[in-house]
Amino acid sequence: ALPSSLSAAAGVSPAAAPSSSSASAAAAAAAASALVGGVGELLQAVLRVRLADPRHMTLHAEAIEAFGRFLALRPDLAVPTVSCCLEVMALLPLEAPGQQPPPARQTPEWRAQFEARLAMANVLLGLARAAPASLVPHLSALVTE
Repeated sequence: ALPSSLSAAAGVSPAAAPSSSSASAAAAAAAASALVGGVGELLQAVLRVRLADPRHMTLHAEAIEAFGRFLALRPDLAVPTVSCCLEVMALLPLEAPGQQPPPARQTPEWRAQFEARLAMANVLLGLARAAPASLVPHLSALVTE
């Protein structure tokens, strides 16, 4: 039942306010399940994208990061998400070993590649923060990559 203040604001008299029933709970559960399935399909479509331009990769990272909290609902998508981030970072190979300092004169292309790799690395950190239980079982495999 709606509180009387909400019932009045919604234009429903307290006597006519619907009571919670198992039918409405089942409908809500079905709608939530359909929503989780649809968002899962959307995430999988985003993970299939591979972009060569560093600026587009940065936007791709932001799109993946938007699904961070969703992984708590679908932990089965944690491994594909992490794999996608690592694959995308590998598309932008380092010119020198990763331990080297940045070049003295950074070209705009170097800077864009750096920002794209950084964005994908931040996605991994954001996913670990948003859904730690989804990623913890896969940490040893992540370390080897």
